[in-house]
Amino acid sequence: ATQSRYAFLGTKAPVQSWVIPFCLGSGETKKCMLLDKAETAFSAPESGPLVPNVGGTGYYRFDMPSADWKALIADSANLAPGEAIATTDSLWASFRAGRAPASLLVDEAKAMAANPSSTASVDGGQRLAGLNARGIVPAAAIPAYRKLIDSIYGPRLEAIGFDPSFGAHQADSPEQQQLRQQLVGLVAGEAKDASVRSRLKAAANRYIAGDTKALDPSYLGAALSIAAKDGGLPVARKLVEMGLSSEDPSVRQAALGAASRTGSIATATYLLNLKDKRLRSFDKLGLVGGLAGTDGTSAYTASWILTNYDMLASGNGIFFGSRLPGMLGGQCSAAGADRIEKTLGPKVAKVNVGMLEFQRTIERIRNCGILKSAKMAEVGRAIRGK
Repeated sequence: ATQSRYAFLGTKAPVQSWVIPFCLGSGETKKCMLLDKAETAFSAPESGPLVPNVGGTGYYRFDMPSADWKALIADSANLAPGEAIATTDSLWASFRAGRAPASLLVDEAKAMAANPSSTASVDGGQRLAGLNARGIVPAAAIPAYRKLIDSIYGPRLEAIGFDPSFGAHQADSPEQQQLRQQLVGLVAGEAKDASVRSRLKAAANRYIAGDTKALDPSYLGAALSIAAKDGGLPVARKLVEMGLSSEDPSVRQAALGAASRTGSIATATYLLNLKDKRLRSFDKLGLVGGLAGTDGTSAYTASWILTNYDMLASGNGIFFGSRLPGMLGGQCSAAGADRIEKTLGPKVAKVNVGMLEFQRTIERIRNCGILKSAKMAEVGRAIRGK
């Protein structure tokens, strides 16, 4: 076992070592030791897949040769929750560092879907969704991506059933309810499953019309987002009125959030120029964040933020200004990071609000851009099964 400081692809970290409590296991066999130098030799269990972080309690990520990764991935359904989450996190960290191939991410998402843990079972799919949100899934692979997500998570949602109406699944355990919510997000939001989206949209339309029992709060955001996406600016206006008229934080946030995620430039223009006395600083922050993080409006909103930064940072309070730079974090381009740093850096420094968040945002954008340039084609091949 060797140890080194973790670094994303294209970055270098200084040499550093620790004294690490390290536990590995295979089946019922467990072995713990201290890694107190750069390299430590140990005897591994003779058979079965290795779990290099028993219980997922170790404060480290791990990486392994491909054969060991494949053996552990094949055993995903049998891993304890902590081990399952640590496995997904470590595999994705290896990919982000430029080591693990994208094909293992797909294999692991398929295998881990059978894990009993509601969190672990969807973790791989949600991370694939993160690649899609940042444009790292090539446009030509999007149909295959949607089919892949549907094939992994659609059967699980069908098996446990789904009714979006208020209280329909209240007899289920919290674990089952959480799993269903996460599956709906993947099947409706990523796979674009027509049947699930149709049920959510119909329930959302009834809710907007005044039937508050049509939608359970668990699906409020997802359903309203689909209605807004399909209905465009007219529905977005209704949702803004609904949100600003409500003092229920969950309704207010869901309605305004859905209005900001249509992907429509016309809606973005309306929201960014919205003047309403009921619009609070936190509401505006959410609207800008939703527009900046949505495909179709992200570039438009980023340009708007760059143009209007002085007014936004000085006119909405320190809370708003300190979080404003992070709104640009959905960008994924080294060139974009350079542009934002050059354009916005002096302005952030001048107002001296949100400088740390700005620096972290630039780092995220640049690292994402490096990953996209290096791995986008490979991700497309993995999703298409080639």
